[in-house]
Amino acid sequence: MTSTPTSESNFFVEQEEVFDLIDILSASSPTSPPSPSTSSTFKISSPDALSKFRTILDKYLECPTLLDPYLETMVQRLSLPARGIVHDLFLSQSTLDGSVEFECENNEEEREGGHQNNNDILAEKLNTLMHLFSAIYAVSKVRGRKYIQRLMPHEAADVEPVL
Repeated sequence: MTSTPTSESNFFVEQEEVFDLIDILSASSPTSPPSPSTSSTFKISSPDALSKFRTILDKYLECPTLLDPYLETMVQRLSLPARGIVHDLFLSQSTLDGSVEFECENNEEEREGGHQNNNDILAEKLNTLMHLFSAIYAVSKVRGRKYIQRLMPHEAADVEPVL
């Protein structure tokens, strides 16, 4: 890739790598399809991507304002998949609580197999959610909770799943 000369100073030299790591973290979300850049750029797991993400951001603890032009995009790309997972978990929990119906035709083994598959999906979603929230925490550790809080989604529809 050739760089074109501009009058803009770019002090966030790991910008592309950070956004690729965010794509890896959000692509591991069961609710979002993997982006094309994640499959070709990196072949690392979410925990490794999170560790590398934290290491890069820790470099900016001394001068966090260098990240300001990129923070809104970073927070959105981390919070939207997390928001989707929380809403999915809330909707699945509310449907389970509201209508618990078992089909009589299914035998015990099929129900246990379905339960195991649902538990695996739930565990995967919770694991992805944990990684996304850890990444948001890493960003807020560098720039500050109050600054990042302004960039987070804050719609009324998000209150019910959280409570």
